[in-house]
Amino acid sequence: MTPRELEEFLKEAYETRTGRFYLHESNGHFDGLLLVVPSRTDFGYHGKELLRELREDFRGLNATITGDPIIWAKGLDDMRNAMILSILLCLAFALTVLPVSFAVAHRAPLEGLLAALVPLAVLGWLFATMKLLNIPLNAMTAMVGAIIVGIGIDYPIHVANRWVIERRAGKGFWEAYSTAVSTAGREVLYSALTTLIAFGVLVTIPIPVVTQFAATVLFGLVYSFLGAVVLLPAMVRLFR
Repeated sequence: MTPRELEEFLKEAYETRTGRFYLHESNGHFDGLLLVVPSRTDFGYHGKELLRELREDFRGLNATITGDPIIWAKGLDDMRNAMILSILLCLAFALTVLPVSFAVAHRAPLEGLLAALVPLAVLGWLFATMKLLNIPLNAMTAMVGAIIVGIGIDYPIHVANRWVIERRAGKGFWEAYSTAVSTAGREVLYSALTTLIAFGVLVTIPIPVVTQFAATVLFGLVYSFLGAVVLLPAMVRLFR
């Protein structure tokens, strides 16, 4: 087909009822074509893989790739990135506020700083577990990080606060630790258990994304409790 024959063909196609939806004409010349590629990708869950495949297929062409799966994938990525940013902001806020608060209340800024570091370690454990269990970091599981920082920061605060009070009362390290764990630590355990039961129900929902979210929350809560009653005292012991 010669260029002139091709242009005649495109003009005839452009005049049909659906041609204007697939061809773009500018100043008498056709400069755009819409190609519809069938796909069985659901809800954008594998939209990024689809985008990589299409880019490979249309490599070397001036093509813009779009469609529901790809748009959903981009939107979910943006949500995930926003959640990660919120986690970092929460951690930065905790690292700033807690040392100041403990300094004002107990003249113990170090304990406040160590309490703020616990959620950071918990997130490290959590993301490592997700990697080992092949749980993807999607929009739902990224929300867990913000939830764990919000819930998990309370646990070390209570334990550290009670530990500082006992130490100021003249108790030794192990006696202060025992009292802090048997009082504040016990209440933290009860709080963690009730939250575990509440989120544990979601594991029974037969939707993979929800199940992944619930499982990630459960791991995060367990790690938050261990961070408050094991990691925090260990760090206090190390730096004090």
